[in-house]
Formats: sequence, C-alpha cells, structure tokens
Amino acid sequence: MAGLGGGGEDSCHQSRRRAHQHREPVLPHEPGFSAERFKEIVRSHWGIESEFHWRLDVIFSEDQSRHGKLHCVENLALLRKLALNLARLEPKRKPR
Repeated sequence: MAGLGGGGEDSCHQSRRRAHQHREPVLPHEPGFSAERFKEIVRSHWGIESEFHWRLDVIFSEDQSRHGKLHCVENLALLRKLALNLARLEPKRKPR
C-alpha cells in the first residue's frame, strides 16, 4: 500500500500449479505514525480497489461470470482489466 514506506515481509508458498509471492506490510515505527493515519491509508486504498472492481462488475458482469476451465477465469479477468484501463486512457471518452 502506498504510504507505508514500501517496507514489508516477503513470503512464498506453493499451490498445485505455481508458486505465489506475497508481501505483508509492516507498520513503520516512526513518531507521529498513528492508528488513525494507518486507518486513512487503508480506507483510501480500499476505496480505489472497490471502485475498480465495481466497474468491472457493472461493465462486464464479472460477478455473474461462470468460466471454470483451466486458466480461463484468470485470462478473462486480465483481459477485462486491460480493456477497462485502455478505455480509461482514451481522452475522448471515459468510463463513468
């Protein structure tokens, strides 16, 4: 998350098909960094995430999508995100 100084602890685990890496944020031990500031950072991050996923669902009906073969779900999700970001970059018409 932006605003946490980029620090964190890395972890890795193996699933059936691939390895996954994850970075767990670690709170800075700085004077003035409070629980209230952390709450603001988390809420602003999830506000952006929620808006993006809401658009994916409204425009592409992503929550109703039921594709279950191999990597179909991941591939379609990637294509939807690509399409949404390309539409956002188009200066003449922007998504609502």
